[in-house]
Amino acid sequence: MGESEQNYKRLYETAQVGFWTSLIKGAIIIKANNKGAQILGLNNASEIINTKITDYFAPEISMAIYQELKQSGEVSNCEGQLVDVNGIKKIVSISARLFERDNGEEYIEGYIFDITDLKKAQEALKESEEKFRIFADQSHMGIAVVQEDSIKYVNEALSEINEYSIEEMMNWTPIDYMKTTHPEDIPKVMERIRRRQAGEEDLPESFTCRLITKSGKIKWIQSFGKTILYNGKYADYGSVIDITDRMEMTNKLKESQEMLQLVMDNIPQFIFWKDKDSRYLGCNKNFARVAGVNVPEYIVGLQDKDLAWEKEESEFFHETDALVMESDAPEFHIIEQQLQADGKHAWLDTNKIPLHDSEGNVVGLLGTYEDITERVISEQALKKSEAKYREAYNNANFLKDIFSHDINNILQSIQTANELYKIAIDKDNPKELRDITDVIRLQVIRGAKLVNTIRKLSELEEYEQFLEPIVIKDILEQSINNIKNLFQKKSINVQIKSLNNHGTVQANEYLKDIFDNLLMNSVIYNEHENIEILITFSKEIIEKKAFCRIEFRDNGTGIEEIRKKIIFQRASNKDKTISGLGLGLSLVKKIIDTYNGKIWVEDIVKGDHSKGSNFIIIIPKA
Repeated sequence: MGESEQNYKRLYETAQVGFWTSLIKGAIIIKANNKGAQILGLNNASEIINTKITDYFAPEISMAIYQELKQSGEVSNCEGQLVDVNGIKKIVSISARLFERDNGEEYIEGYIFDITDLKKAQEALKESEEKFRIFADQSHMGIAVVQEDSIKYVNEALSEINEYSIEEMMNWTPIDYMKTTHPEDIPKVMERIRRRQAGEEDLPESFTCRLITKSGKIKWIQSFGKTILYNGKYADYGSVIDITDRMEMTNKLKESQEMLQLVMDNIPQFIFWKDKDSRYLGCNKNFARVAGVNVPEYIVGLQDKDLAWEKEESEFFHETDALVMESDAPEFHIIEQQLQADGKHAWLDTNKIPLHDSEGNVVGLLGTYEDITERVISEQALKKSEAKYREAYNNANFLKDIFSHDINNILQSIQTANELYKIAIDKDNPKELRDITDVIRLQVIRGAKLVNTIRKLSELEEYEQFLEPIVIKDILEQSINNIKNLFQKKSINVQIKSLNNHGTVQANEYLKDIFDNLLMNSVIYNEHENIEILITFSKEIIEKKAFCRIEFRDNGTGIEEIRKKIIFQRASNKDKTISGLGLGLSLVKKIIDTYNGKIWVEDIVKGDHSKGSNFIIIIPKA
């Protein structure tokens, strides 16, 4: 704790004036000093925190203060009677100001001091002028009596306050007396005199102003004024209290608070402190910003559930608060998440430390944290990069293995066709030669398709994919024309159903590879003389999101049940004994995954794969 803060705390706690802060709503006291508690008949401030200020005053006094605050925003030296907790009646003077936050919540800051002795003295003056003189001469308050435009009485205490002798003051006129008032406060004093002479009944009995002493010092005083009977005639009675120390303490307190807040608001960390119920008592600007309360003052009295955090986060914060305060032990480097007011999901490195009163009791906690979001993101990105590198390395090795396996099969087929071609030449059989040529042509197509598939799988792994609205019709027609050109000698009948109502999806240029692969498989793996392919479109809603459902139904050889489970995972399948449909369907699955879609295969006739296959894909609609 800095020296200025220690001075402020010492002045606040040892002041002979009671200070308090309370909320308008509920009249709950949230801050006070020991003197304030003692005026109420208690020992220390902690005993009145969270009690109602209105419980100590008669309802009419509380209502009068409340109405004045609502009307003018401040109450100056409002006097009233209270009965302390020990049943002792006291007369007090209350001054307070009303403050309002942007969210409309109002609170009061004020001070109270016991003027019971003063009031008793004033009553004694009415009963006996002799008693008045005895009191006045011994009082620590400065007292003066003005009657018929001349000074009739001043006491030694007033001389000590303004540094003028009693003899000097007794020769003054009221105008001379006014000359000791600070020039800036003269209008306020004159206005008060005017109102009192006008007989305004609601005029407060006291006010504060500055005076200039004989030596030129500036002092703050609190002045009380009454009309009394003196020597059987009406006279103006005035008494003053030197409150310079109190005002200096208040100013130092304000400066200390402002300096402390300035320091907290200009450090990069986020700072907050709470009471035992996990209600916020304060924070710095950084914390106020992410909490969504704009300025630190507005967070007072709120809980985590009232702020921008998610419900689960608020509950976790409350649990760690309770752990720290109940165990009376700090918790350091709590790594936690926080949804902030601007929508940012931040990662925090938090420290929470229990706070104690002068007797060592836990009264709350102090929290600080740093935003480590960038560090966490970097660590996650590094781990993701490492994992991606390992995956790419493994995929590269496996693709090399798959490529070697499939290209060897293609070359073996071409070699076999070449041997058959030689035999057919010797036999001079043109039809058989044409069939062998078709086999060789098909294997060349398969080889080119394999190379193209591996290249595109690599692109999908390496580059980020961007999606946009794509019209299906043109791309599908291109794929259909391509397949018919490749297999001109085959009878291929492709029908399309309900395309017009479902023509646009969220995709990219790889959509054509999906159609090419599915159509080619329908042709290659089909032993019928007439190849039938039916493509249907429909709409499907999944979790309130619209998808385009596309089905490719053919009359091909079909896919056995055991192969349905692995045909889309050929790129990661290391078992070469299980025959698949090549890397083409792996590419299709990879592309559809980037679209946030799905693909699967069913039998045309359930339970009988030989009747043909139905490849089903769903892609988000644009």
